[in-house]
Amino acid sequence: MDSKKRHFLYISLLAIALILFFSKTIIMFDKSTQCEMVMTYLPRAEILKESITRFGDFFPLWSPYTMSGTPFFAKADTQGIFSLQGLLLLMIPDTFTALKLTYLLEILIAGIGAYALMYYLLKEHRIAFLSAIIYMFNGWIVGRFHMCHLTTVGGYSILPAIILFVIMAFRKKEWVLYSLIAGILVALQIWMGPDLKVTLWTFPIIALYLGIMSFGTNYQKRAIKAGLILLIVLAVTFGLTAVKILPSKEYIDMSSRSKVSLEDASSRKVHISQIFSKLVEPVYEGMPKIHRQYSKEYNVGIIAFLLASLALYRRWKNRTVFYFGSVALFSILLATGSFVFRLMRLIQPYDSFRYLDRTLVIYVFSFAVLAGYGLYELMKYLKEKKGWKEKKLNLAYCLIIALVILNLMVFGTTAYRPHVFRSPSEMLGQNHALQYLSKQPGLFRIHSLETNGIDWGTEFQYVPLGLSHIYGYESAWLTEYMNEYLGFSYTNPAKFWGILNVKYVTSKKPVNLSGFSLVKRFDSCKICFPEVKEIQKIWGPYVYENNEFVPRAYVVRNSILVLGQKDAAKQALYSIMAQEGFNPRTAVIILGRKNVNEYALEELYRYNAVILTTGSVDQGSFQKLKSYIDNGGILLPDVVHNRNSISNKDIEDMFSTFTDYSKELNVTMHDFDHISLKADDHGFLVYSETFSLYPGWKAKADNKEKEILRADGVISAIMLDNEHNITFEYMPRSFRNGAILSLLTVILIIAYFGYRLKRAKGP
Repeated sequence: MDSKKRHFLYISLLAIALILFFSKTIIMFDKSTQCEMVMTYLPRAEILKESITRFGDFFPLWSPYTMSGTPFFAKADTQGIFSLQGLLLLMIPDTFTALKLTYLLEILIAGIGAYALMYYLLKEHRIAFLSAIIYMFNGWIVGRFHMCHLTTVGGYSILPAIILFVIMAFRKKEWVLYSLIAGILVALQIWMGPDLKVTLWTFPIIALYLGIMSFGTNYQKRAIKAGLILLIVLAVTFGLTAVKILPSKEYIDMSSRSKVSLEDASSRKVHISQIFSKLVEPVYEGMPKIHRQYSKEYNVGIIAFLLASLALYRRWKNRTVFYFGSVALFSILLATGSFVFRLMRLIQPYDSFRYLDRTLVIYVFSFAVLAGYGLYELMKYLKEKKGWKEKKLNLAYCLIIALVILNLMVFGTTAYRPHVFRSPSEMLGQNHALQYLSKQPGLFRIHSLETNGIDWGTEFQYVPLGLSHIYGYESAWLTEYMNEYLGFSYTNPAKFWGILNVKYVTSKKPVNLSGFSLVKRFDSCKICFPEVKEIQKIWGPYVYENNEFVPRAYVVRNSILVLGQKDAAKQALYSIMAQEGFNPRTAVIILGRKNVNEYALEELYRYNAVILTTGSVDQGSFQKLKSYIDNGGILLPDVVHNRNSISNKDIEDMFSTFTDYSKELNVTMHDFDHISLKADDHGFLVYSETFSLYPGWKAKADNKEKEILRADGVISAIMLDNEHNITFEYMPRSFRNGAILSLLTVILIIAYFGYRLKRAKGP
């Protein structure tokens, strides 16, 4: 049998092993356990699918479905169109089917990559097959599957291919070509694993390989080549992913994950006493457990560990073996929270990394390779020292591979969490409360009363129904929205959730909440994971209507401008919002700039009242403030007349002067990033979405650009002067700049390959 046929045979065996190991997944292809595949990635896939099919937009930058509007493309857990999931969404009508197939194919790709790497290193099909089995079915990756960590599995699947081409770049004459391919693969790894949980550790082990290989004869020449390879890989990677990386960095820098504390970063670390149990073979009560249903270990199995140890013992002087041993040691030093991890945290973006067990991705990768080298050394010893013939060697190969399969695939970590399988579509059909809400007219948001933090467990039900929520399941969020506004909102839920366009709330139990009236108690969803306590809120069954609901878009005439240092101004803003006399349907409170002198008088005249806080005035402000008062404006405190405090009566008197005017506007969504409205009015157009919190949103009225003002805490407003056509459009500069860089990189890569093709054809 020739080599190509052997490759086909062994890759086919990998596919069969995948099918057998994940047979329950395949048999129940329309069902899933409750895990992040359903809870997190299904709603994100639905948003991408809707953007493509409904609007023809392959790059949705914004999502209106969670957090009262939030960036979508910039999120680290969002796979875009340039991923396997994105490709399958174009080919397969059902989103859940496309998503589930993504997981399985990514694990198969991981195995093929490991097979290709080991075959290149040792030119032995059976050894390559062994390493591929270990890489596909070790405890770490199986754990990621049963936790349904899609982006981690995606990044994991590309890692062996990246290292293969880095090795080829260093070894071969056409090092530019292979460096370029390695860079393209790292870029693909980022697109498939944009949370960087794998890619963050790909770069150090690339650098480690090039560093180790630089030593020896012709050190200077080798070091220069290694440096150029690394430079090409970095440049190509950044160029091809700039359109994703720059918006993601911008969002992370704004969010709760701008920097993770050492305590949070060091969580889930592996203690020295746990190394054997966690990384080799789980031990229970002093003895290995023969059959494990579900565990959180990251083991490679005792057989693979023994083989890898043999390789390190017999061939540690071999640079490649020494390199993979160094990778394993580096991973263990990271996972145990040693000084190595502390040093890495000095470098961005490692200071945003958390959960040390995630670093074990490079441990299981290195041990899969080392196990292959160990098997090679064992067979070599049996052949050369013991004189075994081919028949006995083949039996030994088969026995060892069978032992690895038994160790990992039969008696190893299961791919399934201890929960029953459910069909997302069937659950959606029996969620009577959300089905009712999805049929209600108008544009509005909902809220589940049991949610008061990261909303784990409801998005996969409300997003497919086109419902929007004020919370969301996010690993990073804007603290000004989540921590400040939503925390403050519990002082008067009807009013402050109403400002966020919340018309309905659901509850597991009957509640007596001021400002809400019961709509109906619906039947419970008997198949919506009723055994999982955390997500029982998903079906209500009680639905209440908010009597203080505020439309998504409306015009008001009354306005208050709050000036001063940001923290002081926000405190004053929320204090005024909390007043009983504040009615968000007829007045808007704008969080303004710091100093009065940053405004022209004509701008100040647009506001009924101006509230002054710390840093808002200086000696040059009084004449402007006097003119404002003379024009009929209300100034609090009235520093022009030597008043330095604001009383409740001052606030009440201010509200008493406001007119009762509000006009709702209809919204047309051209896509998630482009919204238009028709108006013919003056005053303030208030839009209940968080546009004002994020750079990149622009507003125009009759093609004239308007400043988006931060209104009522976290939503948005613009001034109107009887314009007719208003548009809001989202195009962050970070995305635009990244797109230009990525496009230029693609052009340069195409030009390079075009040049190679032309040169190959000759004159």
